[in-house]
Amino acid sequence: MTCSIHSVEFKYVPPGVSKRTGRQYSGFWICSERGCNEKPPAASEDRSGAVQRFNEELTKTGVEMDADKRGRVITRTAIAKSLIQFGLTDPNEENLARAEAWVAWIVK
Repeated sequence: MTCSIHSVEFKYVPPGVSKRTGRQYSGFWICSERGCNEKPPAASEDRSGAVQRFNEELTKTGVEMDADKRGRVITRTAIAKSLIQFGLTDPNEENLARAEAWVAWIVK
């Protein structure tokens, strides 16, 4: 992911505690250029809405799925979106193995 203004990679700031306020904060992505307020595209789609739309689409197709399989499909889709967002767009063996490892860890 790169800043559309500076064409540099975004930097991830891990969760921590603010030195100024002493309050905890979640991890976030920022532009590597000091003072830039550009942020990467948000991946904050409402999950309950996404699950509902997935269930509606699945019902339209007539495909029968138990809850476990449905959960694995939703998990794989979310992981694929995340990998793509982080620039891992080539579905080669290494990236597919990464995705499957995450699916196995999440749905165990």
